[in-house]
Amino acid sequence: MPEFETHVTGEMTFQQQINLFASADAFVAVHGAGMANAVFCRPGSRVYEIFTPLHKVTSMWFLALVSGLKHEFIPARNVTVGSDGRPLLGTLEADIDALRRLGEEGVLALV
Repeated sequence: MPEFETHVTGEMTFQQQINLFASADAFVAVHGAGMANAVFCRPGSRVYEIFTPLHKVTSMWFLALVSGLKHEFIPARNVTVGSDGRPLLGTLEADIDALRRLGEEGVLALV
């Protein structure tokens, strides 16, 4: 199985983020501000958003839709919640089979 490339968009310059997403055919990310970089992807690129039952919103799905991207949710579960009670700031455990399938399809960027 191919390894994921890991990028922390908060540690990149704005131009680096644009270049990364403009060159990506697909990416996997937990819902958050960094996913807004999807607007720099080419139409037809794939967006895989990790979500949990405690935090599933459709804003990134809508952003992908209007940008001509293909969006899919990857299920996860909350192991812990953040110290402020917010589920997205806690520890998540993603569906490993779904992530393996992405690796087999050649989705290599995890942001």
